[in-house]
Amino acid sequence: MQAFTPVPLPSPPCYYASLAGQGTSSDSENSGVAFSETEDVPVLIIGQSMVGMTLTALLAYHGVKSVGVEKHASTAIHPRAALFLTRSLEIFRQIDLEKDVVQESKKLYDLNAGINAVTSLAGDELAVYLRDMNAVSKYLTPAAGRVFLTQHAFEPVLKRHAVTNGARLEFGREVLSVREFEPGMGVEVLVEDLGTDPGREVKKGTVKRYRAQYLVAADGNRSPIRQQLGIAMKGHGVMSESLTIYFRAPMFELVHATDWGKGSVSNGLIYVSNDYVRGFFRLDRHLQGGFLVVNTCGPPGKDSSRFLPPNLSKEGAIKILRSAIGSETVPIEIELVAPWKAVSDNAERYMSPSGRIFLVGDAAHTVLPTGGFGGNTGIADVHNIAWKLAAVLDGKASPELLRSYDAERQLVGHFTVEQAYSRYVNRIAPELEDKGEPERPDYEIEIGYGFLNSPGIVRSEVDERMARSRFAASGGRFFTEDAACPSGLPGFRAPFARLRRADGSITATTDLVQRNFVLFTHASSAVPVAAWHGAAANASRILGGLPVDSHVIMDVLDLERPNIQGRLIDMDVLGKFRRGFGLKEGGCALVRPDGIIAWRSEGAPGPGGIRPGEELAGILKKILFPSGSALATPVIAPTVSAQQPAAKSDLRIDSIEATAAALSTIRPSLSLSASDLHTRA
Repeated sequence: MQAFTPVPLPSPPCYYASLAGQGTSSDSENSGVAFSETEDVPVLIIGQSMVGMTLTALLAYHGVKSVGVEKHASTAIHPRAALFLTRSLEIFRQIDLEKDVVQESKKLYDLNAGINAVTSLAGDELAVYLRDMNAVSKYLTPAAGRVFLTQHAFEPVLKRHAVTNGARLEFGREVLSVREFEPGMGVEVLVEDLGTDPGREVKKGTVKRYRAQYLVAADGNRSPIRQQLGIAMKGHGVMSESLTIYFRAPMFELVHATDWGKGSVSNGLIYVSNDYVRGFFRLDRHLQGGFLVVNTCGPPGKDSSRFLPPNLSKEGAIKILRSAIGSETVPIEIELVAPWKAVSDNAERYMSPSGRIFLVGDAAHTVLPTGGFGGNTGIADVHNIAWKLAAVLDGKASPELLRSYDAERQLVGHFTVEQAYSRYVNRIAPELEDKGEPERPDYEIEIGYGFLNSPGIVRSEVDERMARSRFAASGGRFFTEDAACPSGLPGFRAPFARLRRADGSITATTDLVQRNFVLFTHASSAVPVAAWHGAAANASRILGGLPVDSHVIMDVLDLERPNIQGRLIDMDVLGKFRRGFGLKEGGCALVRPDGIIAWRSEGAPGPGGIRPGEELAGILKKILFPSGSALATPVIAPTVSAQQPAAKSDLRIDSIEATAAALSTIRPSLSLSASDLHTRA
């Protein structure tokens, strides 16, 4: 094992002032705290709340044996608001967690609930933002769409899933110090056991040292690691010192006596705005309790109304609730009053200069609750970085690939922060002078954003001109598109299209993206089937066995043509595939493991010129080894599972050794007739 020589992190405003610069250990300089043991880990995740634990689960899915540490003794104990949006459900679906999340949501909420605004629960309706939040979901995704589920109900489900799939979660452990070794050589973290996890027999106060190749900070909006790195937060700052009031009260008859309360929207998210209180309700499905988020209270527009007392009395909480409920007679039981700050900021950078430490979730962006984007943005953060960490640790990519995380997610974080701020102004504080950016449609924020500049994306000259034109047309601010009319441009989420398999089962393009890159190829009677399909096997061989899944997709009507030869395996049931990906006959699209289009060729390979397999291999090299960088030898041997479930694909390339030959298996002829297919579709 190579000796470590730790040095302070760059720009180090003191993380733990009492420990900085003290003492040494036998083999390296550290904080001066004695530790009982040292463990080398590929990835250490600080913080195991919703976002950090999702990363732990995703890394386990990709075969990386990470360790997640959390200072609290258990998962969340309070029902903090959580609206899981479309992209999050797709991510959960990829790791086989979606069904459990939906099942848990059904216990508490209506899957077709909505979002509206009222003067009070007994008062008039002011606006409807979503009457049925999943009215069009089935046209955009194979997932359940959007679901309500409080954080304290979700986290145990996530924990159970993560642990079952091999993740290590250490609760009741507090970070004492974080130091980076020589640039690019890893991170040292000292962690103290607080003795609060009943499932672990460790003496309270025991300190353990972790030596990690990569550290991911999911340590919240006040992230000490972000502060130690000297990364500034920029945005609108503190909007209010808010409160969440958890309570019990019988509200069913009161709500259902109103015109608006007769629909399912009464079980969704309900904004309240009157002369005394502004905020929103989340109520249980029986309307017997829930919580009220209070953003401002008092005369609208007054600074004093934005800063609520953190020690609000029980009587004060009941007064606020009576105004928001609209009744002086409904019996109210206060369970808890929790103060918090509503902040609208985004980190200037999402990673350390060395590329060894990354910020995710609230550590990277503090998003106002209006829109429900905050936790979902964090889940998308870790989905973006998980496959990249796995590729680097398994020797399939250069560490330079990880820099694409900052290039991609930092701008998305800024966009999302601004969109939540605009909704805050329009729904909570219309008196604010800074109105923010124009509101974009919710689905555009959830699944319609793209990455304009990233080393993880390769565009042709035509696609680059199209991307720049679209960006300029948006005013040069954000790179988004209508999720219902996707362009197929590299940098955007792969469009959803329903497909019928050779065995008659139904799947979707988004479901075929698993752990590997996926090459989707269009074929018809006019274009040879194997043109791009065979390129995946050849590219894999050129790159030493890099797994590349491949799927050939054809229009349903093409089955009636006599010269197809039955070698096609997936049928585009509704004709959305080629249109959504922006392909001509015989074109192809390369999709990353996180479902983002990495590259596309609009048409079939032309005669002469570079061979398709060589072209695809060159594209993959550009993505996985940016700027031609070579893979650095890991300091700590990577721990990646050698056995992973096979992706659902018809071309699977598995690498046994770096020089293993690729094996291509193409499914035999279709047994369905065209008439039978039309009938069953």
